[in-house]
Amino acid sequence: MKKLINAAVELFQKGHLEKSKEASLKLLEIDQDNFDALYLLGIISFHLKEYQQSFKFLDKAITINSNIPDLYNIYSLVLCQVNNFKEALKYLDKAIDIKPNYFDAFYNKGNVYFHLNEYDKSIENYKKSLSINPKNKDALNNLGNVYNETKSYINALDCYEKALVIDKNNSLAFYNKGKVLKALNRLDEAIINYNKAIELNNNFSEAYKNLGNLFLDKKKFNCLLSAIKHKQNFFFQNKTVNFKRYPWPRSQDLEPLVTLPFAISIIKRTDLVKWGSLVGSKPYFFFLNPIIAMDIDDKESFKLAELIFDRKKLGLKKKDYFIK
Repeated sequence: MKKLINAAVELFQKGHLEKSKEASLKLLEIDQDNFDALYLLGIISFHLKEYQQSFKFLDKAITINSNIPDLYNIYSLVLCQVNNFKEALKYLDKAIDIKPNYFDAFYNKGNVYFHLNEYDKSIENYKKSLSINPKNKDALNNLGNVYNETKSYINALDCYEKALVIDKNNSLAFYNKGKVLKALNRLDEAIINYNKAIELNNNFSEAYKNLGNLFLDKKKFNCLLSAIKHKQNFFFQNKTVNFKRYPWPRSQDLEPLVTLPFAISIIKRTDLVKWGSLVGSKPYFFFLNPIIAMDIDDKESFKLAELIFDRKKLGLKKKDYFIK
């Protein structure tokens, strides 16, 4: 029996939810009151968004062993998914009754109270969770979000900076820090933090959006466009464009010309309608690595794009996607 449940748990940990569910159900056919199988099925059903099934398995598990704090914690998470936040708090309190220094329960109470807009209680529970685990970056991030929501910007900034001490590659902390710095009108610092968030997570759409809007708000630029620098010898109508014939320059010393792959374009809707174009008169160029921002216009560029599609073959990391 132990081997069967261990196999089901291993499948779950590897992300094979349906196979883990199948193995756990077979275990229940052998022993319908197997606590471990019921508990695991409750968790699996939660991840599969089969919330009523999750309740059924967890309810039965509680009747077998009502002294497991994790059981009440996962039950509260399922309740949150069906928008029963008040009941979720009751289950979290049950978990804390069993385990007074239960980090997850206090952390999740902070999340629930934040959702309910009860910010003082949210702060209280996040602080309690951090007294148990002071180096939890998620609790620090979320506590910072409550402070940000209540316009306690200095406290929020302190939380995000502590989260970044723990994890210097925390893209969410950089993003949240950028939002606070924007609220404090420290715009240049906000830009740095949004850029860092994007560097760490190049799919961070909200960071792109906020960065673009920040540039528009500064009035210095009226659009943000992804761009590529080209240090090559360019001619137009037999005339040199970015170099002199004599003395012949080194290509690395050339003034680069800029092209637009249109991977990213941020512009105010009113300006887009007015101009009929994505390109404003005062663009901010967000420079990308040309390897990952290739514009495909012919068969040759398509073939080259296929060759470089797998970034692992090129040894590229996300931080290499952007040109500073």
